[in-house]
Amino acid sequence: FQVGQAPPYRTGRAYEHRPPMALSQRDSAKLERAAQSRAAAEEREVERRLKAALRTPVDERTAADLALLEARPEEARRLQAAQERTAARKAAEAASMVETEDDAEVLRGKIDALSEMLAGARHVVVYTGAGISTAANIPDYRGPQGIWTQQKKAPAGKAGSLSSGSRAGGVDKLGVTPTEGHMALAALVRAGRVAAVVSQNIDGLHMRSGVPPSALTELHGNVFRERCRACGREFLRGFDVTEASSYRRHTTMRKCDDSSCRAPLHDTIVYFGEKIDETQLESAQEAAGRADVSLFVGSSLKVLQHYKYIWQQPGRGRKRFAIINLQPTPKDRVAELVVRGRADYVLTQLAARLGVGVPPYDATADAVLRLARRVRQPSRSASAASRRPPSKAAAAPSKAAATVAPS
Repeated sequence: FQVGQAPPYRTGRAYEHRPPMALSQRDSAKLERAAQSRAAAEEREVERRLKAALRTPVDERTAADLALLEARPEEARRLQAAQERTAARKAAEAASMVETEDDAEVLRGKIDALSEMLAGARHVVVYTGAGISTAANIPDYRGPQGIWTQQKKAPAGKAGSLSSGSRAGGVDKLGVTPTEGHMALAALVRAGRVAAVVSQNIDGLHMRSGVPPSALTELHGNVFRERCRACGREFLRGFDVTEASSYRRHTTMRKCDDSSCRAPLHDTIVYFGEKIDETQLESAQEAAGRADVSLFVGSSLKVLQHYKYIWQQPGRGRKRFAIINLQPTPKDRVAELVVRGRADYVLTQLAARLGVGVPPYDATADAVLRLARRVRQPSRSASAASRRPPSKAAAAPSKAAATVAPS
């Protein structure tokens, strides 16, 4: 009997053949899927070989490479175009990471122009990124020594994790202090030259430099703040509250200081991919809506470029944009003024031209450090209590805390 036929069976002395058995619908579907899978695998292998041939210098291509490229001209052109786009993108990324500074004369002229811009403004909003804190030895993200830049350079499998944004770079936020740029910006706020500061930073340095809470929006949170989602109260701590938290896990293992509430506390950090707190977002939108000058300091604008409310022009008048950054940004083309200078120098010079004095950082006025000292130097009763075995009330509220009104 032939393949595909049923074996013969005997009726009397004659052999007969059963008709071929038809495949079931399920078996037919399986065979079709298997055929499709084999075809897809073959196409992937051809594409892999095409890519390898295109990456090989023309004078080094083998006869097999040339034959394959000639047999598949359309696919070769498509893959060649894709490789060229990828190379152009990588070149642009490399160029955007190069830091450049204006020469002294050009820089002076730009700072003069920036001071005139602020002097004639009614409502100045300053947006700050990681670049304003690099002078405090807190790494940025996209600079030459930035966290993400170094991760891209690391061998596969050895790149560090950014699951804890507040500890990026392994820097103890309590051990750093506000820079001259932070102090200059705080002085400009107090002098009425800057109406609002909107920061992407979580290091708390704007708060510690003296920017009033009413003028500060921290889009991505603050490592020294805890929030009670039940009663809405916030608490300022003298330590980094994010030690036990991570992406989408924001409980800090402490409870609300209010004895009538005692709900779990959460940090205020917004990790990549999470939503910004509604209160902070509304504050930023309100500031942007009133601004006639928006100044960006130490930000790559890779994130802020997507916040449409920042770039929208008001119904009346015109909003002007200025950028202080060592690297190119995707919004350089819409800025009236782009200053290639270090944030500390530019901001202190700007304050001087506007007649605003910049005081040095005063640790005694730093609320976070005052709370930290209370943690490090507990009273005798507190020390004795710490030596006793932990009780069921181990999650009692910290004494080193300051209540912050809901923002």
